Order: sequence, then C-alpha cells, then structure tokens
Amino acid sequence: MEQVIENRLRSASLIHKVSRQQPSDTVLGKGWSMTLWTAIATTAAFFGLMASSALAQPTGLSNPLSARGALSNVDPRLDDGSFYDRYDFAGRSGEYVTIYLESEDFDPYLILLDPAGERLSENDDISRTNDDSRLVVRLPSTGTYTVLANSYESGSLGQYSIRIDVEEDRESLVRTLTAAALPGSSQTCISAVSAATEEIEASGAVSALVSSLQLSRLYETTPNSRPYGVYLSLSGASTMSFFLSPQFLERLSSDLIESCSSVGAVFFGSSSLQEEKIFGLLLESQSTGAQSWRVEPFVCINGAQSPTSQRTSQRLRWGQQVCSS
Repeated sequence: MEQVIENRLRSASLIHKVSRQQPSDTVLGKGWSMTLWTAIATTAAFFGLMASSALAQPTGLSNPLSARGALSNVDPRLDDGSFYDRYDFAGRSGEYVTIYLESEDFDPYLILLDPAGERLSENDDISRTNDDSRLVVRLPSTGTYTVLANSYESGSLGQYSIRIDVEEDRESLVRTLTAAALPGSSQTCISAVSAATEEIEASGAVSALVSSLQLSRLYETTPNSRPYGVYLSLSGASTMSFFLSPQFLERLSSDLIESCSSVGAVFFGSSSLQEEKIFGLLLESQSTGAQSWRVEPFVCINGAQSPTSQRTSQRLRWGQQVCSS
C-alpha cells in the first residue's frame, strides 16, 4: 500500500498545481457535487492523535477523530515542493467522510486518495474569506483511504489540526454538520438548521451543506451576543431558482435567527454561480424613536465603494456584502 501511495503522489501533485482555482467540497455519488464557501467549526468529541510527520507513515484513525500535527522540513514533499503528512482511515462503500484541515501558520490543502492510491478529491479554500480546507465525500468503495495534510504553497511549515468523521448515511451527515456548525447551540437551533436544509432539498434538484463562520472575521461590528453566521452552500440544477426567490431565503433566515440565539446572519452561497446572498439582523429606527431589530437582506457594494479604513482592515460594515456586479 505504501508503494502504491507513493507512486500516485506525482499525478496527485500535478492536479495540486492546476486545480486550486475553485474552493470545492465534493460529495461523490448519486450524480451531484457540492461547493462550500465558509468557515467551519465543530463540537464533536474527538480523540487526540499526533501525525508521524518525519517519515510520513500512515496514522490509523478511529471515528470520530481529531489530531494535531505539524509540517516540517523533514517531511516528504509533493512535486510542487509542498510538504505533507499522511493519515489512513477505514471506510465502507456508501459512507460519507468529512475531513477538516485548519492552520494558523499556512494555507491548508487536502488531498484524499482511494484504496488503490488514486486521487479521489481535493480542496484548497473553504471560502473566499477562509483558507482552511474541508472535504465531504461519499466513499465509492470499501477499503483503507489516505488523507494528505498538505499546504497550498510550496515550502510552507507550521502547526495544523485535522479532523475526520465518517457517517453511515446522508441523514446522519446532515445532523453531524448541523451540530458542528454552531458550537453550544440548543436543540431548537440544531433542529431549525436541519429543517431549513431539508426544505431546500425537498425538490430533489438542490443540495445544501451547512457550516458556520465567525462574523468578526468579516465585519467591523456585529449584533451583540450573536457571533456566528450560518452558511448554506447550495448546488444542483435548481440552485438559481433559490437565488431568485428572496422572500423564501428571507423567511428561512428569519426562522434560523429566531431559533439560534448566537446567529446574527444567514449566508446562501453557490460557487458554480459565483453567487452569494446574506440576510441578517439590522437595526430599525421607528417613528417613535424606539429601535428594534429585523431580518433584512444585506446591501451590495463593490471595492470602489469601500472606505479606505475598510480596505485597510479588510472588514465590512455590518449590513454590507461585496457583490461581483
């Protein structure tokens, strides 16, 4: 197996060089794929495990698992000069694996190899605002799979964390992703997010993956005590129809924000359309002078409209979003 993996690294590294243009979160099987633009947080109970970095020996994993490791200059390299650590896990045909790779020291990159050592999937950035990596893949066969914890840029070194979770079916996957998206949330919130995902997918022509992001990474200020945004990544033949239904998206957003006390905004994204819509709590002044909050769509701006201070901080004012046109 070791020799097979090493023999496949050259072909994997070629893809590594040319395919890092679109952030992707791919689920194989049933003729559909997904792309996710968001930051991920998780609260699953994982076991700590260190990678065998220096020799790139496979590290056996239990489910679920969490590990901390480091890319160092004694690790093996891909052809583009980037270092990697290797992790193995057992999977069965039809199961779903979710892999997270996060680092404060370098831009993470994930490569997943199948039991034959062939490249199955890979991911660079989770979103346009988060350069951590995530893969969600439906396993095509039973066997031992290999994850390469890698960096986008050649020669990058530093600490990272990796998490791998395997679910038996789609329903379990959705529940796990929902619980992971909002750490410490109530069952009411988790149920509301699951219900929103199910409603989006009811037509069978659209798929949705949920995750979360820290609003402070995007905005200068946020509503008090609401640090999270829910991100719903949509893909499928009818995705455009959802983006052309602002009333439907606003209703879903209102339900989620009402049910989730830590959520200040809901993001709907699709990389295939390069489209994103945001609905969040905005302060509303009434004629009596009183103030109240209500869920409304965020206003589109472009780079030219951003004040100098915003360009410097690279964060927006609350209620704004950057649109392509």
